[in-house]
Amino acid sequence: MSKKSKRPGNPLRPPPVLYKYRSLARDGKEREYTAKILTANELYFASPGDWSAFPEDLKDKLDGRPEASYRARPSQKIRFHTDVLVSKGWRREVAHKAVTELVHNDQAALARLEQEAAERVRTWVPANVRVLCFSEVKSNRKMWEKYADSHRGICIGFQTEGAPEYEKFFQNAYRVGYTDRKRPVNYYREPTGEVNARRAFFEKGSEWAYEKEWRMVETRARPVGTEIFPKGMISCVILGAAISSEDEAQVRQWVARHPGPPAIQRVRFEPATGRLLICPG
Repeated sequence: MSKKSKRPGNPLRPPPVLYKYRSLARDGKEREYTAKILTANELYFASPGDWSAFPEDLKDKLDGRPEASYRARPSQKIRFHTDVLVSKGWRREVAHKAVTELVHNDQAALARLEQEAAERVRTWVPANVRVLCFSEVKSNRKMWEKYADSHRGICIGFQTEGAPEYEKFFQNAYRVGYTDRKRPVNYYREPTGEVNARRAFFEKGSEWAYEKEWRMVETRARPVGTEIFPKGMISCVILGAAISSEDEAQVRQWVARHPGPPAIQRVRFEPATGRLLICPG
């Protein structure tokens, strides 16, 4: 097992298997993305602007303006706004003198610049971030209803360990934290937006805690879209309790083409308790 490294968020390694709930709906691109996972080893990294493939909690969070904090020392504010002006072509000594005058003597103009800073980070996120989401759980009723087309879809298990290439693929996976305390974004202390973006993506409201989510968040070194994952990384494919016979036959064909092939399992309802049971498929 690879050595643990320090990183923002939760430093723990992910559990041995992470799960991804998938729809087989024929409208939109859901079915296409699901087929590519099983037949072409492709997972889709979404952009915050790509609502067709993005979790509902992030649609709500990123569609509104995050709460901003402008608490910083005057020297931090001067350095930040000086760098912004230099990036626009100003000579540094001229920019520094102008910003110093503004920070100390023109609060109204400073407030306008702070709003521009907020917008700068806000636009940075959809232009530079891509996200892939997983869950620790495979038998949560809400997850099946929300992300697997009301039990008509499937859930795919991915091994996070057992081979160096699996561990490498998940090396940037972080556990999501759940809290009711909204942390403001400080545009001076994290001016590039990367730290703020990670904070936004790895904190969710406590009402989402049942998802037990892990996320891979990358600042856009590579474009939004599909990413090839290692062969053999899929450990199982779980059929939803309400999957149609036609869709089941199609999924079985896809799975048969996958290296291994992965084990096929099935969700069944336990009448006495209402729990979802994972049984051999």
